[in-house]
Amino acid sequence: MVPPIACVVILSWLLVWCYFAAHIVSIGELEQSGTGPLSKVVWSPETRYVFLYSLFGYLWLNAFIIGVTQFIISASAALWYFTSSGDSNGKGSLCKGLYWVFRYHLGSIAFGSFLIALVQFIRIIFEYYKRQLEKAGKENKVVKVLLCLTSYLLDCLERFIKFISKNAYI
Repeated sequence: MVPPIACVVILSWLLVWCYFAAHIVSIGELEQSGTGPLSKVVWSPETRYVFLYSLFGYLWLNAFIIGVTQFIISASAALWYFTSSGDSNGKGSLCKGLYWVFRYHLGSIAFGSFLIALVQFIRIIFEYYKRQLEKAGKENKVVKVLLCLTSYLLDCLERFIKFISKNAYI
């Protein structure tokens, strides 16, 4: 039951974040674009920073929920494994894992999820600038190779941090 509950919590958090992000995105001055009825919202630098701050908060809390879920499952599996003897079944307790999370390991999970969110945030910022360079239409082969290499290395770094964090929780 832990993964479905975590999915519901993550989806709920996504809906809440989307609600607040929509409000943040709508802050700004309206600028008429063309002759039609459409207009464009021009952000101030403060609005951009508030949006980025809320995006980082979303990533951090999302990684935190996933980390708590991973810890609860691994704690109950470890309890089951180490309490079984011979042919008798062990007993693993999700409540005990949840208690351990909030009693002993909250800081470790928060730090691990912070690192994961930081790398994901850096990747998102990098992908934004990569798309801006592609829109500019520069056809430099060296720049393309460097962008692909940097994207690959950031992906490897994210997977490495997730692997280390997950094993640290366990």
